[in-house]
Amino acid sequence: MVRIGRREFLKTAAGFVAGGTLSAIASTMQRHPNIIFFMADDMGLGDTSAYQDWTGVPDEQQIHTPNLERLAGMGVRFTDAHTPSTVCSPTRYALLTGRYSWRSTLKHSVLWGPHANPLIEKDRPTIATLLKKAGYNTGMSGKWHVGLRYRNSKGEPASGWADSDFRRPLEDCPLDHGFNYCFLTPRSHGTSAPTGWIEGRKVITATGKGPRTVAGYSNYETGKQNFIHAMKFLEKHLSDRSTKVKPFFLYYPANSNHTPHTPSSDINGTPVKGHGRLVNGKRQGPAAKNTNPDQEKPVGGQKENRIDYVYENDVAVGELLKFLERTDDPRSAGSSLIDNTLFIFTSDNGSEKGGRDSVGPLRGKKSRIYEGGHRVPFIALWKKGGIGDGNEKTDGGTNPSLIGLNDMFATFAAITGQSMKAYDKFAQDSENVLGLLQGKGKRQGPLVLHDDAVMGPSLALREGPWKLIVSGELIRGRKLNPVGLFDLKKNRMEQPSGNLVDDPKQSARIESMSKRLKEIFKQGFEPETIYKRGLVNPGRAKKKDSKNSRGKK
Repeated sequence: MVRIGRREFLKTAAGFVAGGTLSAIASTMQRHPNIIFFMADDMGLGDTSAYQDWTGVPDEQQIHTPNLERLAGMGVRFTDAHTPSTVCSPTRYALLTGRYSWRSTLKHSVLWGPHANPLIEKDRPTIATLLKKAGYNTGMSGKWHVGLRYRNSKGEPASGWADSDFRRPLEDCPLDHGFNYCFLTPRSHGTSAPTGWIEGRKVITATGKGPRTVAGYSNYETGKQNFIHAMKFLEKHLSDRSTKVKPFFLYYPANSNHTPHTPSSDINGTPVKGHGRLVNGKRQGPAAKNTNPDQEKPVGGQKENRIDYVYENDVAVGELLKFLERTDDPRSAGSSLIDNTLFIFTSDNGSEKGGRDSVGPLRGKKSRIYEGGHRVPFIALWKKGGIGDGNEKTDGGTNPSLIGLNDMFATFAAITGQSMKAYDKFAQDSENVLGLLQGKGKRQGPLVLHDDAVMGPSLALREGPWKLIVSGELIRGRKLNPVGLFDLKKNRMEQPSGNLVDDPKQSARIESMSKRLKEIFKQGFEPETIYKRGLVNPGRAKKKDSKNSRGKK
């Protein structure tokens, strides 16, 4: 077996129990699972046939995702999993830091502009720094969208887009937040053209002919390029003597299926464009019946390009699974990588453009505080860790437990044997849900959801089946104003007729949940909100608050 040098072992030892021997550390590193966290963009529960029996989406509207079905059969799918926000940047921030975005400068919407300043401070821990401390080799490939900082022509940190010089290495990028390797688009693929692709600190699409001159970027190549560079990280990890004995962490935030719907021709040789299908075998669905109280206009059926773009995620997942199954684990003789890899598939928020059935039997969609905006697919597999059995021929497990993507920080800490006491001032919104993933125990605390395109920076508190929605006044530094109370066990669609906020019988519940939300809100909240500076979010000015503010990421 290849051995790591003593100096490298000593570096890896940081964060483990003081006094542990190098052999004990090596043994611990062998037990830690590899982790692949695959996060789709704008993909609702109704967008994958892995949930069709739960969502009830008809065959003529349901996109066929055979690899996600296979993953669900091998692992466990969650039916009450949530993104911390209904839009992109806040979800990614909370996932990476274990901290709700509304505690930061971003109170509403997403980061705007090609030079949005980094949302994560360099000294703030992330899941990548957490895992790196536990000896992991960390990499990412895909959409970043929590801010970057370029340099100017003098090599100094750029003050904004106007003085950025792509010929210089980036001043702030994922390498400053725990990742050893990164390949990315700064934002969604359709709005990343001014920069193009970035690898490490280098804008690889820069021509060098001017400070911001780029060429060679294509929306239709993003899916293929994300996969190529994810494999570049994995293959280098397994071929390098210094890393192959370590576990790896791959963060794979795909661009698909955010608009514009631009599927790649293929992923690793498997055709994508023109090959997506609905469950009934057709390429396009009929108009769907509208039962969503927030959609007044007739809803169109699934379109070919969107079907292909969702299918692109499925193909990428399938190719990754094949790689894990066919590759020997250098840390465990006689085993494949799949045996000791935690593979998680999810989405950053609900669907935006996909017709009524893309969110399943839920109200709302992306950017709305209702369930369709933040309840998303979440499928997990870790054979050696007791999350699924790895047998694709079974139906797999279905777990109705309440979990959030912000819980991954504390969960990864538990998996790697790290105490959250060192992070309680940083990742205060993360709960260890490892037991839930393994089918044991129950959630200890509530979950807070965030943001609405109509009501502004509203919040919602989930406790069991109950959901309390408050308007944006709380985040704006005003009062807590309840506007909705729903019993999701009886009213999963959150039909307005079932809004119990004015029901006298529920006054005690509303008071109790409001008090709890206030307590959570005050924990580590920074009172100097960006609203007091007249802005909604960094880089996008706003003259006054509007109940109808919305934007695309």
